Order: sequence, then structure tokens, then C-alpha cells
Amino acid sequence: MEKLALVVVVSACKLKPYFQSHPIEVLTVTPLCTILHGPCHSRRLAKWAVELSEYDIEYKSRISAKAQVLADFLTKLPANKAILGDGNRT
Repeated sequence: MEKLALVVVVSACKLKPYFQSHPIEVLTVTPLCTILHGPCHSRRLAKWAVELSEYDIEYKSRISAKAQVLADFLTKLPANKAILGDGNRT
């Protein structure tokens, strides 16, 4: 969960002018908003929540479409030569 929060923090740092001038919607399947603003979180998450509070960020749950489910599966699947094929079939 901390990695997901870190992605938002790094994006906010790299795209600071955009984050300051536009409302941002973060689509996620994880409860990122409750993690960042919940009472039981680490000091690191608390620091990131304070950094992100200056921006107009709205966290929304992403509804998976049929095509998106396959894409999510492929991104989580480890790279394996047997699955991907190495071109050397005997």
C-alpha cells in the first residue's frame, strides 16, 4: 500500500504545476484515500498525506471492465519464458 501512495507523491512532485492548477482524480482498486487519511498509519504515510493535502485530489474506485481485467492480470503475471515463448521450440 505504501508503494501506491509513493506513486501519487512522486507524481505530484514531478507534475507539481499541473497538480496545483487542476483537480486530480486518482482511479484505484485499493482504498488509497482511507489509507492516507486513516488514523492507524505509519509516520511515512502521515507525512505523505500532509504533502498531498495541498492538492485537490479525489480518490475514486475504478470499476474493472472486461478488457481491463485481462490487462490487470497480465501486469501482475511474472515474466516467464514458458508462457511468453522463447521462439526455440523443439
